[in-house]
Amino acid sequence: MPVDSEGFGFDAVLATWEDDDAQKLEMCMTDIAVQVILTGEVQYREGTLRQHRWRVQRKVEATRLAQARDRSSSIDELEQWSQPGLAQADRIDPAIKST
Repeated sequence: MPVDSEGFGFDAVLATWEDDDAQKLEMCMTDIAVQVILTGEVQYREGTLRQHRWRVQRKVEATRLAQARDRSSSIDELEQWSQPGLAQADRIDPAIKST
């Protein structure tokens, strides 16, 4: 009976047990239980870490998007604010009037 954790941070089978004349599986139950619990704990922790990293990455992306939106709206506000002043400057600029 192999305990295989490949793909969960382990590259190989952790342990194997076989029922034979020298040792019955019933005599290995404590070791089997410990390995199953240990494997489950490692898989849980690695899954939690992957989920945390995913959430951090999404938060970074959301923050960058919000900052980009803020910059865009700030530029739009600046253009709207400056338009009346620029129009007034164009009206009173003698260089523009003469052309």
